[in-house]
Amino acid sequence: MRYGTRSARRAAFLTALALALTSIAATVGEPTLDAIVEHISGTELRLSVGSGQGIAPGDLLQVFTDASDQLLGRLRVISVSDEGAIATFAGDPFPLTRGTPLQLAVINSREEPPELPASASRTRAAAPATSALPPESGGMSPRVDGSLGLQFNARETITEWEDSGVERVERTFTTPTAALRLRVVDLPGGVTFRTSLRGSYRSSTNDLVQPKDFVRVYSLQVDKSFRNLQLGLGRLYNTYEPLTGYYDGAYVHYGRDGFGGGVAAGLQPDRENGGVTTDLPKYSLFANYSDRNGALRYEGVVSFSQVLPASSTGLEDHTYFGWTQTLRAGRLAVRHSMQVDRDVGNDKWVASRFLLSASAPLGSWLGIHARYSLRQPYELEAVGDVVSYRRDRANVGLTLNAGSALLGADFTVNDVRDDGIDSGYTYSGHFSIPNTSLAGLGLTGSVSYWDRERDDVLYASPGLTRAFGRTRTRAAYHYYRTDEGGLAVSTHAADLSVDFPISRRLRGTLTGRLQRGEALDGNSIYAALWWAF
Repeated sequence: MRYGTRSARRAAFLTALALALTSIAATVGEPTLDAIVEHISGTELRLSVGSGQGIAPGDLLQVFTDASDQLLGRLRVISVSDEGAIATFAGDPFPLTRGTPLQLAVINSREEPPELPASASRTRAAAPATSALPPESGGMSPRVDGSLGLQFNARETITEWEDSGVERVERTFTTPTAALRLRVVDLPGGVTFRTSLRGSYRSSTNDLVQPKDFVRVYSLQVDKSFRNLQLGLGRLYNTYEPLTGYYDGAYVHYGRDGFGGGVAAGLQPDRENGGVTTDLPKYSLFANYSDRNGALRYEGVVSFSQVLPASSTGLEDHTYFGWTQTLRAGRLAVRHSMQVDRDVGNDKWVASRFLLSASAPLGSWLGIHARYSLRQPYELEAVGDVVSYRRDRANVGLTLNAGSALLGADFTVNDVRDDGIDSGYTYSGHFSIPNTSLAGLGLTGSVSYWDRERDDVLYASPGLTRAFGRTRTRAAYHYYRTDEGGLAVSTHAADLSVDFPISRRLRGTLTGRLQRGEALDGNSIYAALWWAF
């Protein structure tokens, strides 16, 4: 079934775009993102938000508890995918556990934020509601802030399989990268400009990695806010509606007394290289509501969206509804989101994503968290069935806090309906003691065991941390063991990282890693400079 003629759909899209292009910009302050800690490995962790939510490699994130807005500390993003990010602690480690709901804010400042003393308040001040913001003043001189990162990553791998017919294969990979996040405020008319971009040159043995030159513009937008109206133009991520991703286009949002709504319209960036393409116009209509009554807070968004591929692509229109909501009551936090897509080929509606998570205290020192998620990715460019495999995942865990020390344990069930991906169970645990009486050392450790249909995997990683003033060092050992069909393969790795200040606005990071295994050896080095301006 088709929804009207193509010309009618084009007219609807152009109307939405015209409404959105009535001005030039869109956010108030630095928006926060809801995220969940999906996995912990030593001093690195995986977050449930990635480039699809505006996160870029090198970003410095402030981390707040989801329920009470308490500032926990900072994370530095190492790498991202569309739906996830790998980050490490930027500064002193702080207690986190799998399943912990968080709020993240990207730091834009002229210099690295100072350390908070233990006695200082670590609670974020509540931001004013957008409906109460006064018009921005355009009489001030423009101000610039942001960060520039220069990174170099080099890796050597050596594989040696007895039954491959090749005795030894050596490969090298080197990647110098520059990453920029820039914001200019108080431009004429009270306009704000912001951008986040990254460029790399990827060299590899026999040119295995393509393309060599890689430039990704994550955002490039101008912002303008009025008392009840926010407008935006450029490559942007719609923070009011988190399911539709990036636009090359514009949006308009009007909000008052907790209620709001708007329209976003533009072009969907190319999924392979992030470039601009006119093949995939899209628009979204959304409405949002938020309310706060003491410790009780609620935020919700509903949306209707369409991707209208150009006729030359031969692709069907993609129509979907979205609904996200968050409820917080003191230390209790519940989050829900879902997306329902129209499967044109099979003439039915399909839930492509569903998430329900909750965390709650069980006393002053014990907490519990649980999460259920469903993913049936909608593949717009797929031939035949556009709805791919289905993955159901359920997780439950406990967290024990004893002063600054933390101990966590989790159990996860994965049910994957796809021939190439295994279902199974995951058992995991981890601990963190930021500071001990033993020469000021901090202790970390994590262990996970995957019991899957075709193989079993064990991973364990103990680690040490130590601060020398503003210089921080981390060392960790990693053990991997895979048992598939009675064939066990073990790998050992060790890494050492030093994060150090060079000046008030400049920091450096050096990380070295050695890996030795029965079939794979590797060495890598990572160096980076981060300048806040």
